[in-house]
Amino acid sequence: SIGIVLQDQLYSAVGATLMDQWMYDVSDDFDFYHKYSVTVVEANFPGPEELRSWLGEWCAASDDPLEGVILVGDIPYALCKWTNTDIDLLTMGCKGTDIFPSDLFLMDLNGEWLDTNQDGYYDSWPEIGWKYYPEIFCGRLPFSGSTIQELREYLIRCHEWRYNGSELEGNLLYVDDTWASLSGDHKSHYEAMEDWSGLLLHHEYSSSTTCHADWINRIAYPYLWVTVFVHGPPNFPRHNWKPAGAGTTYPEDVADAGPLFYNLYHCYGGNYLFGNRSMAEAYLYTSDCLAVIASSKAGAMDYALDFYHDMNNNHHIGHAFADWWEFRISPHNELNDQSNFITWCMGLQIFGDPTLRPNKFQ
Repeated sequence: SIGIVLQDQLYSAVGATLMDQWMYDVSDDFDFYHKYSVTVVEANFPGPEELRSWLGEWCAASDDPLEGVILVGDIPYALCKWTNTDIDLLTMGCKGTDIFPSDLFLMDLNGEWLDTNQDGYYDSWPEIGWKYYPEIFCGRLPFSGSTIQELREYLIRCHEWRYNGSELEGNLLYVDDTWASLSGDHKSHYEAMEDWSGLLLHHEYSSSTTCHADWINRIAYPYLWVTVFVHGPPNFPRHNWKPAGAGTTYPEDVADAGPLFYNLYHCYGGNYLFGNRSMAEAYLYTSDCLAVIASSKAGAMDYALDFYHDMNNNHHIGHAFADWWEFRISPHNELNDQSNFITWCMGLQIFGDPTLRPNKFQ
């Protein structure tokens, strides 16, 4: 089954007709072979621990176990803390202490999350490996800088995509100067995207081209999927393009963006603790966007091949994301190590409906 957990009184605020249509769409489009039951609940959980316990009981149900959840509105989130001494936070986004929300806490229903200092922040994860596999997938529609009308428009977009698709320009991999060499994670995303979805891949990584102005011009087009490599600071939502003078992209600058799905290889692109909308929310609530992958801390999605491979096999985003996590933290994965798991990936979240399938019409 699929759970949709709403902020209290949100069902009536959005409207029964639109909410019921969304429930039907999620059930009908979830899998080619059979429909899944969808349950919508409005609940006031005191904190993320109570929400996680409730999800765990539902997941363990023998008759109709929970497979994924969509959180809409002001729903509790777990706060984690990570301290790194390698790179300066203010210049590169790593050195110092990060306080960040992590929805892996709600996906991993039986792992051990510890607050060793008793300060309200999870900061220790013993025995990284099988114990931390996600039992469910999770997507979030936060409301830190958004309106009920934007949520209604978003649900209408999801319905139209599921049944009508869209005219598409292709896919875009846009890589700023720091990662311009075709190696490392840039290479990983390129190899994953070049044969994905049957659409032409537009690949831009020239240091003389990538900048704020060019980015705004590029995202005026209706790409199916966009992955962008760009820096972001810990204290305010924005893209910082390199070198100095290449410009800065703020949330209000992307209001006319046309792509449907984004993967932000961008530190803090999904941090909704700033008090205003994150870059992920800024994209999500444009007139065409359906979902965004973004990190709430210093970090981004590395080793992306499995993620795109699952979607190429017509799995939905939530399934692909949970499978990617399983690969990423497997003790049998030679690329896995505890420090990189904690320091780089734990802030990754899905913004939007995770039951959408980007490859559906390709």
